[in-house]
Amino acid sequence: MINFIKRFLKLIVKRNIQNHKVQIIQNENNISFKVTDFNNVGSNYLVLKDRSSGRRIKKKIHGSKVNFSYTEIFNISEKAILDMYVVCRVYNKYIKKRTPFSNDNLRMNIFDKESNIKLRPFKTKNNYLSIIVEKSYFTQKVYTLKAIGHNLYIEGTLDSQITPKDVNKVEVIITRRDKKKSYGFEIQSFAVNKQRYEFKGLLTMDKIRNDLAVNSRWDLILQVRDLNNSVIFKELINMSEFSNFENEEDRYLLVNKDTYEDMQFVFYATMGKESLAMWYTDKHQFEKTYNIAKGKTIFNQVCESNPINKKMIFFESFLGKSYSGNPKYIYEKLLELGYSNQFIFIWSYSGKSIIPGNPIIVERESEEYFKYLAESKYWVNNIIFPVHRKREGNIYLQTWHGTPLKKLGFDIEVDGPEKLARENFYLESRNWDYLISANRYSSNIFK
Repeated sequence: MINFIKRFLKLIVKRNIQNHKVQIIQNENNISFKVTDFNNVGSNYLVLKDRSSGRRIKKKIHGSKVNFSYTEIFNISEKAILDMYVVCRVYNKYIKKRTPFSNDNLRMNIFDKESNIKLRPFKTKNNYLSIIVEKSYFTQKVYTLKAIGHNLYIEGTLDSQITPKDVNKVEVIITRRDKKKSYGFEIQSFAVNKQRYEFKGLLTMDKIRNDLAVNSRWDLILQVRDLNNSVIFKELINMSEFSNFENEEDRYLLVNKDTYEDMQFVFYATMGKESLAMWYTDKHQFEKTYNIAKGKTIFNQVCESNPINKKMIFFESFLGKSYSGNPKYIYEKLLELGYSNQFIFIWSYSGKSIIPGNPIIVERESEEYFKYLAESKYWVNNIIFPVHRKREGNIYLQTWHGTPLKKLGFDIEVDGPEKLARENFYLESRNWDYLISANRYSSNIFK
């Protein structure tokens, strides 16, 4: 009886903290974290954990608030990514849940002048809330981005929050992600007052021409040098205050047509860190990706408004072009076992084959596709989905296709589209709950 009560209480606590939210509030001497959408009964704690070192700070939630001083946060590390959890104690066991990202924390940049600590919340790839903590002399803001031909014109400000530094040079560094090849652009800068500098300049894309590759992605970094030519500030260009990015497609800020065929320079704000990046791609691929971004907006809206359907299974094989492979045979086995009376089956499919069992059929990347994908508890695929996040409670069965008698993912070393696609492959794999392997050889490769 006692064990039953413990299990029952544990289940209640899990449900209680499942969808909690945290709003970050800056005060004069500390930071408050307001925890909402859960009942604060018993011993509940808010935990900030450094992702690299594992060091953490934990404080009990009183009412709905927790206060951390800047010193407490900065004592973890001078440079850290802090993941946030709510932890509840049930008897002698602790139940923890990562804090989901909330739009209340968008466009927030906190700077403590006493300790020179900069804190910025961001959304992780799995839609959780984390905080970047670092020591910095400057805060930045971009207020103008525009195309001049296929080049990028940028304007913004740098605010010095401590003793003014003599700025000798402001540069924008463009770095290709896969090869780490970098190019520097010196841009104009001038002091508005003792604590503010303005910068502006043109980034000519022909300068990076020799290292452009189709679907290569580049990060843009703002760098400041002092009178001794030493780097005193270096940071990804932050776009969090440029727009609220309410819809995923809003992240595509500029599309500059190249002078070569149908190629384009696409400047966009990354997810999570809201940094400025550039993608060199063709018109067809961009239009496809932009439509997927609009689909992700639908996916996110459905995730916010509709509960997950525990009786819905979403199948896809070879990007929706085929009714075949492991997804097909798993589906037909479920039909054979009589599960069609217990589950709603969704198939992403655009072919001409007749799929038995009368499932709901949707076109890949259509509005209905993203809606059903968001509602389905179970996902079955043999390649990848266009959405790189799951809902809490999703179960993703990745069945793969064939035996890898070639290099895959991060084993690929030769430059080309497969190597450039490694980032998407990695993000996709973080969602897998189960991965089917056909044989021991494949198991070793997959690991």
